[in-house]
Amino acid sequence: MKYLSKLLLAAILCPAVFAAPERSLAITAAKNAPPEVRTAFERIAAAAGSHPLLKVLSEGKNVESGHFNEAFAAGDPERLAYRHLVVIGEPDDPLVRRILQHEARFENGAVYAFGFGRFSGNLGWIESGPNPFLHSRYIDRPPFETELVLITGTTPAGIAAAAERFLDSGLVNGLVAAGRVERLETTLLDREPLVHRIALPGFVPQSAAGWTRIGVTDCSAEPGRGLLEHTGSEPLRVCAVKYHRPGAWDGAGAEHAIGNYLAGLHRAAYGNTLLVAEFATPEQAGTAAVKLNREKRIETSRKNDGKNPEKPPVNCFSRGRYLLMSTLPESFNREIAE
Repeated sequence: MKYLSKLLLAAILCPAVFAAPERSLAITAAKNAPPEVRTAFERIAAAAGSHPLLKVLSEGKNVESGHFNEAFAAGDPERLAYRHLVVIGEPDDPLVRRILQHEARFENGAVYAFGFGRFSGNLGWIESGPNPFLHSRYIDRPPFETELVLITGTTPAGIAAAAERFLDSGLVNGLVAAGRVERLETTLLDREPLVHRIALPGFVPQSAAGWTRIGVTDCSAEPGRGLLEHTGSEPLRVCAVKYHRPGAWDGAGAEHAIGNYLAGLHRAAYGNTLLVAEFATPEQAGTAAVKLNREKRIETSRKNDGKNPEKPPVNCFSRGRYLLMSTLPESFNREIAE
């Protein structure tokens, strides 16, 4: 009892000791990475002050960059939990093995990526999402959200190509090809990997209504197939454009877990997102918008005031050849609607 009293007194007199850790950003690669991977790491680290996503992740603080993959893989998970992490490495890198999600599998110089298919050749893979170390048994109550971006691939050339798309297009999820690649089998959900930088239509803003564009997901096959099922037309390509505003990742504890996730970078996190589906003709895009607005399985009638991030309505409209599905507030949508 005496010990508990002293502990409570210390908490009152020294609140800094019990304060939540400060969030930061670390950019890391392996010490023995091949030259192309080291160059990719160096270019990303050098862009920390200018790249839209890296600027948001760093929050104006000093960025920790270095060859930490081995140390991080063997280190204390709690130390990694409170950092945003950008990790560049080959699939057999110990840190990459520890954090790789389930959407991609690398073996014998080939990759199977869900929704894209199985390929060999020079391929890069980017995946992003909540920092798994923060959402582990080591952390009782997350004080905020932290994000993780992983850049890997079948070869160093593939990794370098993925890093280039991260830098020039803001790609945070997707499969990238460097030169000629071979599809090893046909599956029910196949999409071609990205080759060139992503060309979003000019009306998709870098910032609008207090929101800043921080990342783009080059969507796999399933969103396009879903639109085919619901509208009768399959788009040529689908991208999910992620926006951010200060405070979106600041909720603490389980009660904010869903909102933090939806506002994050995972390919399935649809909060604060503008989905851009390019159709062959304006008529197809317009018809798709009309049909989706009649659908009963998605909520399109409620206006989005931005006050309930866990249940954002989807606003569907078209502009030219593009179907736009937005979970951003009305103030944002008004700026891009015709």
